[in-house]
This record gives sequence, C-alpha cells and structure tokens, in this order.
Amino acid sequence: MNRKRMIGYMAAAVPLAGLLAILGPMAAGNRTETIEGDRVTFAVSLSGEPVAPGSRLAMELVCGEKAAAVAAFSGHEPVAATRAHTAAGQRCHIKLSGDGAARLGGEVVITVAHQGKVLARRVLYPEGDAALSPDFIAPSGELSVSASVEMTDRPLGTRLRVMEWNIWQGGRAAGGDGNVSDLIELIRAQHADILFILETYGSGQSILDGLNKGLPEERRYNGTRITNRPGQPEDRDNLWIFSRFPLVKQYAPINEKGLDSFNFGGIKVRLPDGQELHLFNIWLWHAPQAWGFTNKTAAEIKGKRPRTYTDRDIVATDEERRLAMAKIALRTRLPGFVGDDPSPVIIAGDLNTMSYHDWSAEFADAPNHEGLVLPWPVTRLFEEAGFTDAYRWAHPDAGRFPGPTWSPQYGYGHVPGRIDYIWTRGSGVRVLDAYTVDRRLPGHENAQHPFYSDHAAVVTDLMIRSRDGQ
Repeated sequence: MNRKRMIGYMAAAVPLAGLLAILGPMAAGNRTETIEGDRVTFAVSLSGEPVAPGSRLAMELVCGEKAAAVAAFSGHEPVAATRAHTAAGQRCHIKLSGDGAARLGGEVVITVAHQGKVLARRVLYPEGDAALSPDFIAPSGELSVSASVEMTDRPLGTRLRVMEWNIWQGGRAAGGDGNVSDLIELIRAQHADILFILETYGSGQSILDGLNKGLPEERRYNGTRITNRPGQPEDRDNLWIFSRFPLVKQYAPINEKGLDSFNFGGIKVRLPDGQELHLFNIWLWHAPQAWGFTNKTAAEIKGKRPRTYTDRDIVATDEERRLAMAKIALRTRLPGFVGDDPSPVIIAGDLNTMSYHDWSAEFADAPNHEGLVLPWPVTRLFEEAGFTDAYRWAHPDAGRFPGPTWSPQYGYGHVPGRIDYIWTRGSGVRVLDAYTVDRRLPGHENAQHPFYSDHAAVVTDLMIRSRDGQ
C-alpha cells in the first residue's frame, strides 16, 4: 500500500468527501462538546505509517440505513468528538471510513461501550475504504466508540480458524459409524485449521482420514493423539488435536494422580511465517454438574418455588474436583511444558462448568439468569492466568449472545449452558470472530438425535501476529 494512503475496511456507501459536504461544519471532529440527552463520543487513534496530508476519517453511528451521528477527523493525532443522536433502542453499528481516494489496511480495532460495559468490538484487517463493527442496541445516555488504526502495508501474521468439539463417545452415540462419517462432513464444512476433539474414543484415525480425503498435500491435516495412558484400551483415547501446520513437538504425556493425559496435554506447531503456537486440549470432570444445579435453581426462582441449592452450593460444584484439576493444568503442567517460551497459547476443551464473566453482576438480569451472580472459580482461574475467552471476547454481551453448548441433544433448558471454550493467551493473538455450531447439515437429519453430539461445537477465527508485528 502507498504510504500516502490511509487504512479502511469495506466499501463506503457515501464517499467521505461527499458526506462532509452534506454535513458541513457540524461534522468537524477533533473536539468534545457538552451535549444533553443521548449522545455518542467518537475517538480515533492512529499508529504505524504516516498519514497523507489532507487525509480524513469519518465515524458514523448507523442505525437501519441512516447515519444517526457522524464525526470527521483529520487523522494526524488522537482526537475525539461528541454528537447527539436519537437512536436509543435501535439496532446500530459503527462505520469507520477513509476519504474517497484512501483505502484502509493494516489492523483496526473498534470498541463500543456504555457505562464501562463493552457492547460490541471487532478486530479487522480491511482492504477497502470502510470498516464495520458488529451490531448492538444503542443505549440511552452516553455511548463511547473508539477506533485504533494501525497503518501498515506489511504482512502482520497468520489468520486461522480453530474448532473445539466434544463428539460424544467417539461420535457413535448419536448414530454409530454413520454419524461419525456425517460429523466429519460437518467439520470439513467449517474449514478449520486447528481442531480440538474430545471423547474421540477410537475415532481419531477415521477423523484424520476423512478430513484429508481429496485435499492437496499443502492443506492436509496431521493428527496427534494426546491421551496416552499406560495400558489404555484403543477406544479410550479421549483427546486429539488435528492441525494443518507442521508439528514441532508433542509434549510427553504426564499420567499422574489428579490430572493425566486423559484430561490435559498438547503439542507445538509452526505457522507459515515461522511463529510457533502452543496447543493444549483439556477435559475437566463432569460431576457434580455445574449447569444442572444452575438450571434447576433458575427454574425454581422463575416459578417462585423454594430453592434446592444456595448460591454457595452451586459454585461449590466446581470445588469438588474440577478446580483442583484446573489448578494443576494452569499452575503446574502448562508452565512445565511451555517454560519461558513467549509463543502464543491456545487451550480448548470441555470444562464442564460455566463462565465467571457470564454470571457476574453485569449479567444478573440477562434472560433466564434470574438475578443469579455466580463467581465460577474454574473459569476465573483461566482469566487470572492471562487467558481470553474467545467466544465472549467476540460477543461481549452475554445476554444477547449466550452461546450455549450444552445440550443440543437434550434441549438447552432454562439457563444457557456454555461449558465448552477456546482460550487464547499472548500479546500477538487477535480474536476476530466466534460462533457455535449445533445444527446438522442438510441431508443429515435424524429424528432421534437433533445433532451429531450432546455438545455443540465452538469455532473462532484468530490472527496470530508475527513476532516482529506484535
């Protein structure tokens, strides 16, 4: 990209020059104002390559097909501008655009917040002259929108897709070997570059063969069996990791009391730019069931019936076994495997517990939470260890986007059971998007089993920045 051009995202409906001509002096930014009523403050910060003289950026609060508020910036230094709007209660998004001759490139981060709570955010690598945030419901009062723009034309790293899935007894519980073949088709349809499978139970080689069928050599997967206990039967290999990237090492399985290779282990791979990546698969003990206690209690509160469990009883389900396993994984095994290697880390798997963030006071009034505030210690431990919950980073509003993974087989119940996770750690990791998969492909319908597994799958898109791009 020419150093005299700016950074952008997707094609703008109206060129910035035309927009500024329409709005006149009211669009000018580089200042904040005292405005009563509903308002939005736009802020932009730039880094990287120099900006061409006279280049301009515009930020818009777009609701429906109309711009509810607009500010324009010269783009030479951090600036902010406050605008009034009348869009409270509407579904909106933020649009950042460059002037008519400019194109955006490099990395852009858009964050939308209200009273300190993040409503929406996105990391983008645009190739046009505009970038869009995810949608959100515009609140009353003060809305804060920030955009950081890193201007560069050099490659920043490797984009990849990660998938995590507990496939339920080797994928055979929902229809035998035929279901295994079908779920392989679903996995192929996601185009994942890294795949964490749990309850593989003898299906690992079949999955590897099915994934690689018809693929060119450069797109083929390698598969690594993580679970390797002395004398284990062939159908008890719980954890596997599949990857399109070359294997650097497999961490020797540790089979000790409290946490063995049935529960935790991993590999290290090398990305095309030479950056290396640690991958760990994890499964924590399922009983007592965190979701079951929560679901029963919320339903009792909803029905105004006496509670069977206190808040303390519910959270204590983590403490009987899962918390001890998580402490070993994060405080002993992981440091022992990784050491002082600064390469990014991904841990994915079935924790059999709920999100500390989702059940915080911030979301006590979320649909079906029934006022419950539950400080789940296992997922809090991951956050304290520096890990980011990829799904929740991509969808910060747990009320609008509950993301349940338990259970498409039995029905999701009263409360959202989000018990499967992809966690990332490292300054060079960017979460781009995330979603769950809980529906069969057309032609795979099964009246007895609504899905291929009793767990939904979790998928996230990431950018792993090169070491020199962090």
